[in-house]
Amino acid sequence: MHSAIIVVEVVAQRTDWLEFTAAATSKLTHSKNVERLGENVWLTNFQTDPSALGWLTTLCEQRGIPYRILPLADAPRWLPVGSDPRPN
Repeated sequence: MHSAIIVVEVVAQRTDWLEFTAAATSKLTHSKNVERLGENVWLTNFQTDPSALGWLTTLCEQRGIPYRILPLADAPRWLPVGSDPRPN
């Protein structure tokens, strides 16, 4: 597995969700091997830093938040159309 996309279910209790995202942000802010693609979706590079996926799944498990993982065998490649999802 090269990378993985993790989709975390947005929980009904807004406070729980805000605590989860705050914890995830504090753990993953300095990692260059994880990209937040949406409110509840992260792309992690498992080859370079498997800890990002570990942190996210651990935070979910600790709070009982459902999640799904989509493993990617190869490095993800963005199509050269539309906008670049990375910030400038």
